[in-house]
Amino acid sequence: MPRKKNMNPIDEALAARTETQVKLAAERAAHDLKLWEAWKKDPSPETTRPLLQRFDPIFKSKSIQWKAPTVNPAAFKLELQTLAIKAFETYDPSRGAALRTHLDWTLNKARRFNNQQQNYAHIPEEKALLIGPIDSARDQLREELGRDPTNMEIADFVNEKKRSKR
Repeated sequence: MPRKKNMNPIDEALAARTETQVKLAAERAAHDLKLWEAWKKDPSPETTRPLLQRFDPIFKSKSIQWKAPTVNPAAFKLELQTLAIKAFETYDPSRGAALRTHLDWTLNKARRFNNQQQNYAHIPEEKALLIGPIDSARDQLREELGRDPTNMEIADFVNEKKRSKR
């Protein structure tokens, strides 16, 4: 690259680097489009596998960013791949977006899967509000009866308290 007038060496290096990055991005997008077109003509495992492998680094990156520690890594990767196939099905190159951009937007839905799967012990709020009264009833009945109360005795005690508050 010839040196431009009034351009310092750092700006020159950055400009060359930017040109290289733009060229590489265009090559990647063209290769992605070529793989997608082959898949679109014949959506078989032979064309799906290379397309999914092409985006495997994105799946790994999203897993590192989004996956909660309690979520099964294989299940999360499968969810990402399922969403990727949906993205391939809905991709329209005439709309101007690159396949990777369309894929990135579609993969955001994996966050919902992650949120649903991350807490196995999730208790709905209405049930969580009963924990305190149940513990209190068990302790009070244990003192009154001199033994551990049965589940029915605890339920009757909690329900009786609810009725008396009304």
